[in-house]
Amino acid sequence: PLDITAVPGDVPTPTNISMRCFPNPFNPRVTIELNVGNNAGEVTVEVYDLRGKKVRTLHQGTLPEGLRHGMTWNGQNDNDENLASGVYLVQVKSGSQSVGQKITLVR
Repeated sequence: PLDITAVPGDVPTPTNISMRCFPNPFNPRVTIELNVGNNAGEVTVEVYDLRGKKVRTLHQGTLPEGLRHGMTWNGQNDNDENLASGVYLVQVKSGSQSVGQKITLVR
């Protein structure tokens, strides 16, 4: 299951996307915290394997600007099947901006 929440607190509003994933390596789930800046618009959060194949779309739509957002990924693909241990790339895109981070799933 996917859980997206705004994280309370006084968060400065950056102009660029920022993201952190923890814990890393992870099992059974990883938390993805992101700030989409002050001109967010449409935001896509996707997970790719190292061959470049998209394995999961975590979010596609708008997120309120200027807030830190949190979501979790449970190591499953879009068909809710468990993925193998390995390195994956979390990519966040908004407009012309994109940021990625490698994460390691350990089963």
